[in-house]
Amino acid sequence: MKKQLFVLFSVLVASSSVGAASFDCKRAKTGVEKMICSNLNLSKLDEELSTAYRDAMDKAGQTGKAVLRKEQTAWLKSRNVCKDTLCVEVFYRTRLAMLASAATDRPRAQAGAVDVSAYGRFWLTYGKGVNVCEAYLERLNQSSYEHHPKCDRPENDEVPGFQALDRVKLSVEQIQPFWPSVATFLASGKVQDWQRGDEESRKLGVRPRFGRSVEERLEALRAESTLAVYGYQKQVDIDNDGVADSIVIWRSGNCAGFGPLDLMDYWALIPVVLNTAGDGPDVERTRQLFGHPSAGYRLPSGEMAGTPTSPPSV
Repeated sequence: MKKQLFVLFSVLVASSSVGAASFDCKRAKTGVEKMICSNLNLSKLDEELSTAYRDAMDKAGQTGKAVLRKEQTAWLKSRNVCKDTLCVEVFYRTRLAMLASAATDRPRAQAGAVDVSAYGRFWLTYGKGVNVCEAYLERLNQSSYEHHPKCDRPENDEVPGFQALDRVKLSVEQIQPFWPSVATFLASGKVQDWQRGDEESRKLGVRPRFGRSVEERLEALRAESTLAVYGYQKQVDIDNDGVADSIVIWRSGNCAGFGPLDLMDYWALIPVVLNTAGDGPDVERTRQLFGHPSAGYRLPSGEMAGTPTSPPSV
């Protein structure tokens, strides 16, 4: 009897370790498909998404169906780039949130502004139930937009609890002291790598990106057409510890459609705490407060989520 129970237990354990998924796992070919089939959590998410997508298609009109197919095709291509289970999970939860959001009533944008409902609402993939996250979500969904919502997130105090911070665009003269080290920090996490990179460029006879002198740096900065950096007229105490933080908002990228599916490129807005000298990032403070430059956002586990190419979450 004990032997029979042990055999039954072994069978149950073996069967529960492999997810059913919404597709035939015997035909799984890609790394992501195999990952889903071998992970119960991902398999359940795959089934949930399959059901949610079918429901959305059933309720959509002809135009809506075409939009859903395009979105799903683009999402699958992005998901298939994932190399680990965390990345796959984030993609599934984000897509599920997108489909759920599309099924809810959408607010009307103010007259003359871009109707955010044409693009879907913002949603939370994490932070549900956290007051500041829910309040910020409400603010985003009540805002009117002059550009596509991926690019334009107006700063306003329309929702109680928020205060306008008087953001101002910095001149190239103001940016140049910290430009090389902050740009390198955001790209690689290493503040001084720009010097080595510039030196290698010189050896190869290539013009260095940042330059040796202030004049060279200013000239190079003026050529950075996709970069804008903002500061605040008053310093912000970002973590309410009684000490003001010298924060700049680093914006790079384009706001435009691209590709055959007319996907939307968008600006990346990244906050950075500057050091006391104002010539580079305060690395530890920036990581403590904002969790980058590892990309993505920090999960409750402390891990960093991958950066989805589907519409950004808040």
